[in-house]
Amino acid sequence: MLLGSTVDSLWLATALIIGIPSSILVCLTMIGAFWTGPIDGSPSLSPREQRLSVALGIVVSTAVFLGFTVHFWGACWILLGAFPGMRANLAEAAIIREREAALHLAELENG
Repeated sequence: MLLGSTVDSLWLATALIIGIPSSILVCLTMIGAFWTGPIDGSPSLSPREQRLSVALGIVVSTAVFLGFTVHFWGACWILLGAFPGMRANLAEAAIIREREAALHLAELENG
């Protein structure tokens, strides 16, 4: 009942429900998938994966920004967790593929 119809900010509503530290952790979880930096130029990702990375960055950045003025309901909550997860998975795939390529190249050089 504490959360009335007047609270329409994602971050304020989250802070009222689970506390300010938890609201900060939710925000860091959303933007934490982007700490590896831009991966749209990674040669180990396909062009589709590179475009998906850019699109996910735009969508999550917009959602984090809009969260200061809008509270998301229903399927938006699921997508706010899924999109950063997809981006983190793409970054991890790029890292693993680059490591495998370097390992394969080292094996070829060593015989």
